[in-house]
Amino acid sequence: MVCVLKSHSPEPATLDKGEERVKTGKRLLGFAAVGLLLGSSAASAATITFADAIASTGTGKGNVLGVVSVDNTPSEFGSTGWDGTNLTFSGDAFDTSNFFARTVAELVANDITGSFGIVFQVNEAGAVKDVQLQQFGLTFFSSVGGVLFTAQYSGPTLDLAATGQGTSGYLFNVLLSQAEINQFFGNNANRVGGFVPSDSPILETSDGSDNFFLVQGQPGTPIPEPASILLLGSGLAGLGGWRARRGKRA
Repeated sequence: MVCVLKSHSPEPATLDKGEERVKTGKRLLGFAAVGLLLGSSAASAATITFADAIASTGTGKGNVLGVVSVDNTPSEFGSTGWDGTNLTFSGDAFDTSNFFARTVAELVANDITGSFGIVFQVNEAGAVKDVQLQQFGLTFFSSVGGVLFTAQYSGPTLDLAATGQGTSGYLFNVLLSQAEINQFFGNNANRVGGFVPSDSPILETSDGSDNFFLVQGQPGTPIPEPASILLLGSGLAGLGGWRARRGKRA
């Protein structure tokens, strides 16, 4: 007689409801953490805000950390940059021997090691002394010419009176996240250049260059990554919904 032995696969273990809820909660926390890490690496948190003040600093264009100067009538735009080998200029960029993309080494030598200030100097010599500043910004370059991130002032439009050349101007705060500070200041050969966009130029200009230069300023503390906050909030909201459903089932 031949005996046939039948094998039986064990039934898959089933979790009770309590264990299932714990596992679901852990998954949600994991998704939130992954999203937080991914978002923080891709986000650009840098901002430029108007400080509503005049900064009296500098003794002339050659003695400040100029990043971009533009000169034209009746409007101005332009940029300074770095392609990894050469300094670059576009549009109405002016006085390129004093206004160009600056290295981290230059900023550090002037005690700028984190968030800082940028001064806009209105230098109009024509009949109209006021200009309208719509937008401007900074581009942060790697040592090989890639763009690390940008910071931009996007309004509201400011009607600003002339302040003279090289001695004073309107102070803006450039706020960087700690991640951006680490990324940019981590290499002395990285550079920062300035730009005034062609679709939002400085208006009502009349026979004079308008200049942007960097200062220490009092910009406050680094700001958090906005995408990180959003993703963390989404993860917490998901956990909140899970807890609510758990309460109903209970």
